[in-house]
Amino acid sequence: MINLIYIIYSIIGWIVCALAFSCHMALVLLVSPFLKDQVEFNIASTRPIIRFSFWILGIRLIVEGAENIPEDRAFIVVANHQSHVDIPAFLLAIRRPFGFVAKKELLNVPIVGWDIRSQGHIAIDRKNPAQSRHQLQSLVTDISTNKKNLVIFAEGTRSATGKLGKFKLGAFDLAAKSGTVIVPASITGSYNVLNKKSMVMKPGTIRIRIHPVVPPPSAEAGGLESARERVAAIIQADI
Repeated sequence: MINLIYIIYSIIGWIVCALAFSCHMALVLLVSPFLKDQVEFNIASTRPIIRFSFWILGIRLIVEGAENIPEDRAFIVVANHQSHVDIPAFLLAIRRPFGFVAKKELLNVPIVGWDIRSQGHIAIDRKNPAQSRHQLQSLVTDISTNKKNLVIFAEGTRSATGKLGKFKLGAFDLAAKSGTVIVPASITGSYNVLNKKSMVMKPGTIRIRIHPVVPPPSAEAGGLESARERVAAIIQADI
């Protein structure tokens, strides 16, 4: 009986999300051609949609440590990844403009792919190393000139168990090359709301804790690995 309730809840939830973001898409398409900063408008206007969807779905978001996001310089948030719900949760948690680094395959997902393009997020083609290197070099330039902030899920994919996986070095390499601070962030509870193994959603509480900044990694031998271990330990202690 409980499983049936969750299935019905999930069907309603997916319909609500699809309708809400379709309305947002229509709004952006109608209004953005007349605006100077279309990306900023898209991000700002999507937040009420996310907030409404969370409220309808019984998802509560708690954000701690928001003051640790730098106000006057670029930053790279490095976080764990438990669920698809992490992305809208971070869009609510971090008020400064930023981009996600996502895999190119997400561009083919209806609505999600459109949002990635229109909100200035970065889709990396892992099957094309030359193009990926070019994209990453452009990111280094944008970050170092304070034109871009990033949120990177350093595990590279959602956790299959809710436990922390091994971090890849990409985020730390970007931070080292651009001289940008890293902001560790831990997210908990989203795995219980919607995990990788199921499309069934459940109401629940998601908590995002934003930790104090970590200095840019050293580009010398072992510097990236040392920063990775430090940031992973901070997040591991909190999830």
